[in-house]
Amino acid sequence: MVTFYGPSFTTVGGTQMYEFTAQRFLQILSGETTGTVPHDPDDPFVRSLAPGKASGRLVGGCLSDLLFTMGTPWELNLEDALFVFEEVGSSPHGIDRALLQLEQAGRYHHRACVPCIHC
Repeated sequence: MVTFYGPSFTTVGGTQMYEFTAQRFLQILSGETTGTVPHDPDDPFVRSLAPGKASGRLVGGCLSDLLFTMGTPWELNLEDALFVFEEVGSSPHGIDRALLQLEQAGRYHHRACVPCIHC
């Protein structure tokens, strides 16, 4: 199954979209969908914390939106998953609080976490 997670269509062409994001979005839409995720030279915060490879079931999305699905039929199963999330505009404290809520709700015990954060 092919999946895509990227900018909302409401931001395409808007003044809020970074040039790097716009170019990568167009590459994906034109079929360049495999390979290494390119590094954004203007983003000093994104980096690998440890080398390695992972494989498995990929689950994720916007962290604050994921919290709202808890207890509903649409809640994501994070058990044994590669959990990828993003969060735009939140403070580190807000992200910590969201992850703590997932853990205290018992949703965050058996996972491999690959956070993708844009604050």
